[in-house]
Amino acid sequence: MKIIQSFAQFDEGSYYVSHEKNYDVIPLLFYSSLFSYITIKKLYGHVTMFCNQKAYDTFVKYIPYDEIILMENKNVFKYWSLYKLDSLRYCNEDAIHIDNDVFLYSNVLTEFIEGNADIIVQDIQSKEDNAVSSQTTNNLDFLKSSGVFTKKFDGRSVSAGVIGIKKHVQDLIFNNIDILKEAIDVGEWSDTVRNGEDLATTILDEQSIYLTAVENDLSIYDILPHDLVIKHGIGETGKIIGYAHMWTKHKYLPENIKDIKRYILFNYTEYQKYIIEYESHVMMQTEIFYELGLGVRL
Repeated sequence: MKIIQSFAQFDEGSYYVSHEKNYDVIPLLFYSSLFSYITIKKLYGHVTMFCNQKAYDTFVKYIPYDEIILMENKNVFKYWSLYKLDSLRYCNEDAIHIDNDVFLYSNVLTEFIEGNADIIVQDIQSKEDNAVSSQTTNNLDFLKSSGVFTKKFDGRSVSAGVIGIKKHVQDLIFNNIDILKEAIDVGEWSDTVRNGEDLATTILDEQSIYLTAVENDLSIYDILPHDLVIKHGIGETGKIIGYAHMWTKHKYLPENIKDIKRYILFNYTEYQKYIIEYESHVMMQTEIFYELGLGVRL
């Protein structure tokens, strides 16, 4: 089983965050990415990173991934999350993709790796939690006519902080993603916008994977079991299971970056040199390093 991560840097910046000043916040991803790598490496050994050249030059080359594959990004910005699926497709073998803001504190993957499930995901979302459920409901006629999904839709989706696909179902899943992407591109999919947010990328990764699984009776292994999420919430369930996902803007917040940095420096001393090198070569040359209180001018 290949364990991979990925990051494609867009000219448009980050999907999740903006600042009053014209900061380039992407260099801040070094800290969460390094810690994510450390937690995965400790449990599973070899970690492969897929990135485009721009991301490599910005921060990826300063993290000691076991393998780095340079793969240019062919997606426009509204499909910002598709690069992870491109990376899985590139592998052409059993593979698990872990977002570089996900931290693993316990062995949450082995049951999938050694078991019979076809797909592994972070969790299965209910209709109330699934932002794209209304878009899917509005396009059930297209889904049926295209053969992607012909069953009754229960309003659910998956969260893809972790997404793993066994090789024997990859062609089926990627083919359906391609069908839906073409439909969105040519206007056959009626709408991708909800409350002003374009959800095209979420329809293509999280929703299409769930629909393909249900349509074809594929088995899904959810790291965060749905009954526990309902009972305790996503964050508390993560603590119980030993899994954390630093969603959206949280990985850019200075207090979180300081906590991650401090934890690495005191608990993973063998990685101190990577922080020192990165800050001296990159962060100390930026304004955001000082403006956010991450460093002190000498």
